[in-house]
Amino acid sequence: VLLLLLLKHAVRLDSRVSVTAESSGTAVVAWAGTEACLECHEEQHQSWLMSAHSRAMRAVMSGPEPGDGEYLHAASGRRYASQLRDGVLWHSETAVDANGVPSGDSIEVQLKYLVGSGRHSRTYLAELDGFLTESPLTWYASSGSWSMSPGYDHADQQGFERPVDAGCLICHSGQIESQEGSFHRLKIGEPAIGCERCHGPGAGHSEHQRSLRAGGTAAATSASIVNPAKLSRELQDASCAQCHLRGDATVFSSGKTATDCIPGHLLTDVRIDWFLSSGDGEMKVTGHSDQMSASRCWTESRTLTCSSCHAGHAAVDDSVGKMESVTAMALHYRSICLKCHTNDACHAAADARQATVPQDNCTTCHMPQVSTDIPHIAFTHHRIGLHHGQSQSAVDMRTVDLVPFGDVSKVSAAELQRSHALACAEFASRAPTAELAAEFRERAVRELSGLMRQPIFDGDAAAALARLQWEQGDMLAAARLATLALQDSDLSIGSRVNALFVQGDALLQQRRFSEAVLPLQKLTGLRRLSEDWLILGLAEFQSGDREAGLKSVQKAASIQPFRRDIPETLRKLQQAAGQR
Repeated sequence: VLLLLLLKHAVRLDSRVSVTAESSGTAVVAWAGTEACLECHEEQHQSWLMSAHSRAMRAVMSGPEPGDGEYLHAASGRRYASQLRDGVLWHSETAVDANGVPSGDSIEVQLKYLVGSGRHSRTYLAELDGFLTESPLTWYASSGSWSMSPGYDHADQQGFERPVDAGCLICHSGQIESQEGSFHRLKIGEPAIGCERCHGPGAGHSEHQRSLRAGGTAAATSASIVNPAKLSRELQDASCAQCHLRGDATVFSSGKTATDCIPGHLLTDVRIDWFLSSGDGEMKVTGHSDQMSASRCWTESRTLTCSSCHAGHAAVDDSVGKMESVTAMALHYRSICLKCHTNDACHAAADARQATVPQDNCTTCHMPQVSTDIPHIAFTHHRIGLHHGQSQSAVDMRTVDLVPFGDVSKVSAAELQRSHALACAEFASRAPTAELAAEFRERAVRELSGLMRQPIFDGDAAAALARLQWEQGDMLAAARLATLALQDSDLSIGSRVNALFVQGDALLQQRRFSEAVLPLQKLTGLRRLSEDWLILGLAEFQSGDREAGLKSVQKAASIQPFRRDIPETLRKLQQAAGQR
């Protein structure tokens, strides 16, 4: 009897992919694109071009690229190289021995997109089989060299297999559209952060203005277009928090996706970010909003906002902008501090203040550069205050909980209950300690089970609970819940791929091979992972279609040639099929 090689690698699905662009409520909004704004706002466009937002994402080779280079990643036994040939940028991955000598497979990938302004780093994306994937090689400005991309510096890193979904790209591009409901087959309508990310959907506004210029009678301009400067502080900061806030868990409201965040609306209309009530205080790159809200300057003022220091059109905080020097930027920020504070308010020693660059640089002490959860990158800490000599509080398992960020008074009790349950499930998969993971996994099972008893069925809750049951080894419950989740026509893309994987693998482990084939076939059409193709091949082979099974396992090997278990599985299947 052929030994069935079932793999238990958890596939984390932290983000959901957006398909449409609808505002909160029922009104459908329409996006015009930055080019439409240029018809009337050329001056603003030129100043926007000097900001980092305008370079958040672009096509590879649309500007100068770093020089060729290599990086040996000893932990995974692979060597990476970046090489420019005939106007095309390539990244390669090669298995090496302990001495760095090639010892196995090697693949080379043409790159399509560059993510990042280049001020801190340059990360690259490829398009493989129509799916967007991330390169494991990133260029870091701080060292002027190539190294592993964030999250890759460990032995079992994914290489070129890591999927890039809309949750990753929503903060780097203007318009994204999922293709055929796929998890990471995406159409990039507009690279970089465009006008509408801060001003709202502009199709109605631009049509209105064109009609007026043509001398016609135009309908009322779309109410979705906004001037951030005229919004309340809460709504101004909500626009920035779309990308500059990420909790320990982020849960979208029922039926909402990342592109439903509309300037001029509360962020909690679309999603709730949850933070551990006591944790280790590690800074996240996207933690600016929560850090600022913890500042005394922010809590005691009703006028301090993100735009107090950062203007969307004046590139004062950009090294390629008008204020290129460190001194100029520091003086700019100091002038903002002095709108509320006086020189005499600082109690630091005179020699310490004079030693800063420039002298009396407020941000040196009160908003220092600190390391982040991304290697090689230091960001400005956005909690204004004193940062030295702080001790981190220990986590008390009796009282620890996930708490929502911001004002959630307008969120219904039912939606808060749902969001907290899903947040517990998400946090359990990424908790920094095994103790926290076990605690929140137990809470998630309890709370999600409660949601399943509610009269209104929630497919996302069913998919999350199915995943937890699968992780605990209850394949009967996992398959049943996943099947229920897939019957929900409003199921998010992230939950759909999650449920398909759980359903297929749970059926496979129950030896219901023929039943497992269909959900796994659907899954491979929605995302590109070697694990999906491998278990699909096992299901096809065991159900009697040996030829299809061998092809699927070969596909798994082509996606991830550095996994040793896949060639071994393929060899055993070929032996069982009587092939050499």
